[in-house]
Amino acid sequence: MNRKAQFAHFLKHKIGEYRFRLSEVLEVSDRSLNTFNSKLPQNNSDGRLLTYAFSAMTSQVQTIKDIVPVLLDREVPWSEYKNVRHMDFVAGARNAITHDGNPIIDLWVDGKYYVASPFLRIGARGETITVVPPTEDLATVSLEFTHDFSAKLLELVEGTANDPSILKPIYGREYFEEAMRHPAIPEFARDLYAESDKTEHDKNDPSRLEILLSDLNGLISYSLGGLAGKQPDRSQS
Repeated sequence: MNRKAQFAHFLKHKIGEYRFRLSEVLEVSDRSLNTFNSKLPQNNSDGRLLTYAFSAMTSQVQTIKDIVPVLLDREVPWSEYKNVRHMDFVAGARNAITHDGNPIIDLWVDGKYYVASPFLRIGARGETITVVPPTEDLATVSLEFTHDFSAKLLELVEGTANDPSILKPIYGREYFEEAMRHPAIPEFARDLYAESDKTEHDKNDPSRLEILLSDLNGLISYSLGGLAGKQPDRSQS
């Protein structure tokens, strides 16, 4: 098992999950604004759906932040993300949602959702923390944050380009040997595996880092498209 290679693989999947959750935030926000502009009745469940989607999106931020230090072999504190727009708010929102259960999204005006006012939470040392929300609507905040966060991640991950361990096999042969013992796998599949070429498990994957960087560039483009007032492709790419 190669931990760096595994975590690069995990990061790719988390970037994809983040994009999916962002697309949910934007889908609900777009629908609400379009409904308002069309003078149609609002869907009363949209506020709840947006809360769930934003909660899921912010939880990915913490996970991604925890993965990056493994790839870089060093600590990456929150201070390194200080130039990411809305980082303090997103981090505070994530903590309030995850640890306190606070839904935070509490204002709707002319088809757009907002966080109306600062909210309080208690920190790990018992201190009172005031989280000041942006004045922009939640869709705009999410897109601006995504653009800057993705650009920072791109900068950090590009720093691993000369690290060959990132490209090593994710799992060793013992992983596949153990997996083939799972009772759901039919006997004929075990026989096929036993006759297969096991050297494939030992080969590096030179595309792993390229794909990860491409996904981050795609997320940057996706957020720029949204900020330009376009309707970005909501699908995964």
